[in-house]
Amino acid sequence: MSKINIERPECYMDLYDEYREAMEERLPWDAGFKKPTTPASLRGKIRRFLETYNVTSTSFQRVIGVNPGSFNTFMTGKYKDPWAACGNCTYDSAEYFFHFEKKSGKNSFRPLCEGTLYPQTFNPKP
Repeated sequence: MSKINIERPECYMDLYDEYREAMEERLPWDAGFKKPTTPASLRGKIRRFLETYNVTSTSFQRVIGVNPGSFNTFMTGKYKDPWAACGNCTYDSAEYFFHFEKKSGKNSFRPLCEGTLYPQTFNPKP
């Protein structure tokens, strides 16, 4: 089965302000707010998404708006301090991607395969 390309929906940035506000609210970790996602768990989410839906990493990079160098550096995780990966643009972009996916439903990205649009839903590989 060939890999699937996804496209960024026109409404992709509509939830960005809400996302930024949510990120600002969770900064004071001592006050009981949810702690930030670790870079390692975010890498796992990305890998699971790409594998489950058989999506190309190139189209995923295009949707989240990062270049291959930044993406590969983030995904390899070769940092002296594990939390240093939060400074990579892939971290924020991927976190927003999963925020958008959660808020707008799992059917928000329309895959392309051989130039033909699939229905609005993903069909995970069997």
